[in-house]
Parts: sequence; C-alpha cells; structure tokens
Amino acid sequence: MNRFFRTIFRGETAAKEGIAITDNILQRMQVVEVEYDAKELTLPPHVKLSTEFYVEVAPGVLDRILEGPNDIKYKFEEPFREQIAKVDFGEGTQVMVRSAKGGHFVPHWHRRKEIIRALSGSYYGWVGSDETFGPGDIQVIPARKVHRYDIASVGPDGYQYSVITLFKEES
Repeated sequence: MNRFFRTIFRGETAAKEGIAITDNILQRMQVVEVEYDAKELTLPPHVKLSTEFYVEVAPGVLDRILEGPNDIKYKFEEPFREQIAKVDFGEGTQVMVRSAKGGHFVPHWHRRKEIIRALSGSYYGWVGSDETFGPGDIQVIPARKVHRYDIASVGPDGYQYSVITLFKEES
C-alpha cells in the first residue's frame, strides 16, 4: 500500500525536483504533490477521501473513490452509470469528482500519469496552456507535469462531474 505524502514546492525547489515550471505565475504559487492510496487519500490530517462519502479536497471540488464500475451510491451519479462502467478499474485509483461552479485545484502534480474523463459540464484543464474539456472528452496528464483544473460550466444540477484515474505505476 502506498502511503500518503504531501510536498510543497516553490520556484528553485521545484526545478531541483525535476518539475517543469515555466510560467512566471506558477513560480510564485505553491505546487502540491498528492499521492493516492487504493482506498483512501489523506489530504491535510483532518481530511480523508472515502469510498462512501464525498469530501471537499479543494475549493468547490468534492471527491469520492469509486470501488468498481457499479459503485453508484447517490442519485446524482445514476446518469453516469454507463460512462463509469467503461472505465478500466484495473488501471489505478478511480475518483469521482463533483465540482461546483467556481471550483478549482491549485497547480499541482503527481508521480503517476493521470487521466480525467469529463462526464458533464466542462472544465479548463491547464497543462502548459488552457484547454476546455466537456462531456466525453479525455485529458491525459503525464507524470510529474504541473497542471490545474478550473470549472468552466456546470450541468443542470449545478455541478460538473469527472472521473479521474491515477495510475498505479509511475509512467
């Protein structure tokens, strides 16, 4: 089992760790590395991701670990049953993301490749430049690449939904 750790990098420290930070704004911001465990993620000591409940992990962003393709626990997840069933749960940890308008992640990176599958609404996925991702779109983020996630639009219930895959192995 992988243990959680969190590291904050700024400017030169990030460069020494081999993290590409080219944007001047990013050099002034903190970059957070987050490792996911197969069953839970500890963020700050008082916050743990759950397979049962959604937990706010960033402003306006709620996450829940999915245990399998039929892991639908809430009525608002029902419309995405078919899309979730297509996700390869053998690839890594699957996280259902429910984001309110204005929700966002600060620039951060992971040791492993990450894939974000937009289910409804849209988001700006920044990996060097902004790109908009909407329902059915897939964003692949290489390991150790600084990225950001900002909600662009929400669905009829006021939320944007995505499934994030964090791969098991470094890539």
